[in-house]
Amino acid sequence: MFEHVRLPRLPLFAAVAGLLVALVLLATLQYRWVGQVGEAERARLQASARSRAEQLAQDFDREVTRAFAWMQVDEDMLGPDGGVRYAARYERWAARTEHPGLVAAVYVVTQENGKPALRRFDKASRAFVGTEWPAELSALRQRIEGMEGGPGRPDRGGGPRGPFGMVADEVPALVSPIFSPESRPAEAFFRPRSAGFVIVQLDRGYIERDLLPALAGRYFASGGEFDYCVVVTTRREPRTVVYRSDPADALHSSPDATAGLLEVRFDQLDSGMFRAGAANLPSFLAHRPPRDARRGFRPPPADRGFWEVGVTHRAGSLEQVVAHTRHRNLAISFGTLLLLGASAAMVALSSQRARRLAAQHVEFVAGVSHELRTPVAVVCSAGENLADGLVRDPAEVRVYGATIRDEGRRLAEMIEQVLEFAGIDSFERRRAGEPIAVASLVDEALKACAGTLADARIEVELRIAPALPIVLGDRAALRRALQNLIQNSARHAAAGHWIGLSAEAGRTGRADVVRITVRDHGPGIPPSEQGRIFQAFYRGRQALAAGVSGSGLGLSLVQRIMDAHGGAVEVESAPGAGSAFSLVLPAATAEAQRAESMEESSAQADPAR
Repeated sequence: MFEHVRLPRLPLFAAVAGLLVALVLLATLQYRWVGQVGEAERARLQASARSRAEQLAQDFDREVTRAFAWMQVDEDMLGPDGGVRYAARYERWAARTEHPGLVAAVYVVTQENGKPALRRFDKASRAFVGTEWPAELSALRQRIEGMEGGPGRPDRGGGPRGPFGMVADEVPALVSPIFSPESRPAEAFFRPRSAGFVIVQLDRGYIERDLLPALAGRYFASGGEFDYCVVVTTRREPRTVVYRSDPADALHSSPDATAGLLEVRFDQLDSGMFRAGAANLPSFLAHRPPRDARRGFRPPPADRGFWEVGVTHRAGSLEQVVAHTRHRNLAISFGTLLLLGASAAMVALSSQRARRLAAQHVEFVAGVSHELRTPVAVVCSAGENLADGLVRDPAEVRVYGATIRDEGRRLAEMIEQVLEFAGIDSFERRRAGEPIAVASLVDEALKACAGTLADARIEVELRIAPALPIVLGDRAALRRALQNLIQNSARHAAAGHWIGLSAEAGRTGRADVVRITVRDHGPGIPPSEQGRIFQAFYRGRQALAAGVSGSGLGLSLVQRIMDAHGGAVEVESAPGAGSAFSLVLPAATAEAQRAESMEESSAQADPAR
């Protein structure tokens, strides 16, 4: 017997273990890295949202501040010809701004007969015309009347919010005192003498319809679609929605970023206003304050403003966006690692399979060589004796001839099994679906084994059920499988001198099957060996001890043929009680059976076929 050297497995196991450790370490680092990237992405998105919200608020307040600055009224404009000068200032602002619809109306409030009188600037007549107080300014009227000193008197610090004016967010409107040109520039800038008030009413409809949508689209829309929900609300209680980027957007209690707006911010005034010329500017801007005073202006805090813009990501919040992105990155990363691990496992399995195949090849060559050696040696020895004339007696010559014949048959059978075993894979690829009658298949197998059964003086008991369904498959391969079972029983159960061969219809689950069974009264197979008898070149201890000839390929070939036909081979055996091997084949469909019946009827009707 050949002995093959087992290749060392430790390097392969060590490589696989090292790869698994590396994968676990890489997965840990990947998890931490994805977490860090997620936190950095959250901070980046939050900073971007906050920056864009502040830019929107600054652009809005820049327009408000420009309107506040240009719409100021000097004290000398309250006279009969002052409306013409003011009209030039108004028209100059309207020509320079991108949003001339921001200002709805301009009013001046002066003291007349001890009461505040209201005049409205009429662009058509280019003059201030007396008018009644509109309903939307009623609350503002009460606030002006309640101020210390009232309009037309010096402001002693109890005036409106801010250095010059205040924002009436409920209108909305900008309110500031009318400065006296008699004051020095610095004094006019910080503690002006009030000759009245100017009220610049902003067009809330224009703000909601044009200004805020334009600014929101500039900073929060990409490709025409908003990536954030932009909502502008008042800071009064209850909060009122001024603008919403999508009417379906709801108010979020914790937006991703907020910024205050609707505030007069003098830091937003650009130098272009001063280059426009002092003739068309308010007196306090035409006489700019000293440099030290201008240094006192600082950008207002982000929480200032009577309105508030809040932005929330479309996914719900930045936390949800980052969490979703993190989960997706983790899924992709771990999927890649799993694919890498699966590839490594497949490589290891392929290596093990290659080892097994190499071992099987060695065993195949060793087994075939060993099995071929005996018949070849017997044939050569008998042939040499006959050729050398050592055997002359006719009786002995017949014995030698019978020996050569038997060993030749054994050799031919072994070669045929080896070829069948080697070509079973190609058979599986080209397996035909020929309709086969089970009775004829059994008859062909018995005829092929007639010599072996006669030499062993074995009685065959045949039981074939009538009207068996046909099966589909390769006739030669199925005959070989049944023939192998009969020959195995003849060799291993020769002492019993009996073989039972039966065929019957049955069911396995929901499928119709045909079961062909070969029984014997041999020594049986121990339970410990029943799971290995279908392995190639395996032979039981009893067969080896009894010197039963065989290659160990028969049952393995039977199993592979049945697998190729979608069937199975079953064994029932017990020591001393014999064995029973069954071929379980799926029955053909009703259509195939009808076609076979019609063909048989045609053959019987036409004997010449």
